[in-house]
Amino acid sequence: VMMTSKPPIMYWKPTSLLIMHEVKKMRQKGIAAAYTLDAGSNVHVICTEASYEKVEANLQDIPGVIKILKSPTGGGACLIQSTSTN
Repeated sequence: VMMTSKPPIMYWKPTSLLIMHEVKKMRQKGIAAAYTLDAGSNVHVICTEASYEKVEANLQDIPGVIKILKSPTGGGACLIQSTSTN
């Protein structure tokens, strides 16, 4: 959507594209990893706990990568009781 808007907006940076290509290469080597992007240039790489160290090692070698943050998965889905009076 961002690239087809008038005027087009390009959030991605050269490093964003390098990360996307590196994730594709990792997958071809059998490393469990995928990527997604938010509304900016940040690439979120999703991987298994078992592949994290390999993913981190590959990403930190990419020029322009400033920081790698590790975040565990959240809990499962659950229902919560609504507190609304409507």
